[in-house]
Amino acid sequence: MRKQFSFSRLWRGEDGVMHASDAAAKAARDLRYRELRKTGATCKRWVLRNQLRPYVGLGQPDGSVCDVYMLDVEAPEAPVELGR
Repeated sequence: MRKQFSFSRLWRGEDGVMHASDAAAKAARDLRYRELRKTGATCKRWVLRNQLRPYVGLGQPDGSVCDVYMLDVEAPEAPVELGR
């Protein structure tokens, strides 16, 4: 199973959280990385630098820029149990 998580101060990620700062988003991504690695998942961390949010809503200009911290996860397949 493959899944991708994003952590940012301008957009809500998979967990529905908008982080207070870029440092908080990075810390949350690194925490999730460590948790998933303990389960045996293969993970890759990477960053989308200087992402622009041109509008905050319905034509209201924003122009905010932030880094988006990404986490790609490939979890091991669950073992298949054959009839008992």
